[in-house]
Amino acid sequence: MLKTRTTEVREMFCKLSMEDVPLPRELTIEILEKLPAKSLARFMVTEKFWHNTITSKRFEEDYISLSEQRPKILFVATSKNESASMTHRKFRSILEKPVVCNPFTAVKQTLHATFNSELPYVFTPPVRDLLCFFHNKKSLVCNPCMGRFIPLPDVRRESYFHLGLANGEFKVLSLVKGVYNTVASVITLTQPQDGNNKWRAIDSGFNHKSFTHRGFCFRGVINYAATIDIGEHMDRPGIMCFDVERETFKFIDVPREIAFYTFFGFVRLVNFHDTLAVAVAEFNGKYDPLTIWHLEDDKWCKHIFQLPKTPTVVFEPDLLKFIGTSGATSELVFAPTKFLGLDDIEHYVVYYDYVRGTLDKVRIEGDFHGFQGDIEPFLGYIESTALAREGVPC
Repeated sequence: MLKTRTTEVREMFCKLSMEDVPLPRELTIEILEKLPAKSLARFMVTEKFWHNTITSKRFEEDYISLSEQRPKILFVATSKNESASMTHRKFRSILEKPVVCNPFTAVKQTLHATFNSELPYVFTPPVRDLLCFFHNKKSLVCNPCMGRFIPLPDVRRESYFHLGLANGEFKVLSLVKGVYNTVASVITLTQPQDGNNKWRAIDSGFNHKSFTHRGFCFRGVINYAATIDIGEHMDRPGIMCFDVERETFKFIDVPREIAFYTFFGFVRLVNFHDTLAVAVAEFNGKYDPLTIWHLEDDKWCKHIFQLPKTPTVVFEPDLLKFIGTSGATSELVFAPTKFLGLDDIEHYVVYYDYVRGTLDKVRIEGDFHGFQGDIEPFLGYIESTALAREGVPC
């Protein structure tokens, strides 16, 4: 088996370390920056210099800059052990757009941490390198590639949580579940934890209700499906937008063509060519065309894509879903949402170029064999060393 460049670097680094060969500081840091975050998590506990280097803010920023050049698709797999009352989550990732050489191109997964909990946490989509897990009043923020998390203070009532990022600063937004909110709560993640992390009440300016934890942070704004109270027991569906830096709210009406039940049942907020978009894909015994509405100059633009039919039924609605566009290309990306746990069944990420009318399939090597259940795929994930110093091991 051919070794990857990363594997060669890691093996060389380990060999030099065991032979006690002194390396210049600059060279050591350069080598560390080329290693996957999972390797850094192991190395930081074996040598004081490595620990201080890997947990430093400067190294974290440099590592993120390099990782942003190779974004990934993150897969979050969930399984439950009913007898032990445990929920297990496995994290895996692949390059967002690997080089496709032939129809049999395969890409190997990067294995990250497994997060086990007695509480049935749900999670938000990743924002750059972190995810937020929550259950009832409890929440935590996790870096899956480092296998570290930090718990957040409890809120007063059962809530939905949304994670956001602006100008390098993470914040978590909390909204009481099942009721109309005019007041929300927000907390800023400071590193290291200094004891001043507390929830602050902020006025949203809208009497609105959040229906989901599947918020989508885009360009420093947390976007989530909501309804606002317009009086006389009437609701209006739309997208609530929370500016993470300014801590202000704005409401965007969704197109009238999107029915109320469709908006909350079959809609996903995605990145469509660097614009906020609503992807609609209904399933009524057949897979309807993919409809995408995206915001351009504050106006909704509609696109309908007829997905190609193939002998392999790559667009089986129970197995693949649209998760966004890949970089500056005209490719729509579809990723698996279920792994059947059978060795003879292969799983693919599908790239459909709607301009050229071409379709590329990349086989996921090292599937979740032995695992049977739901998988959540997310575009735009990057590895980082965040939470390395103050985080609790998963």
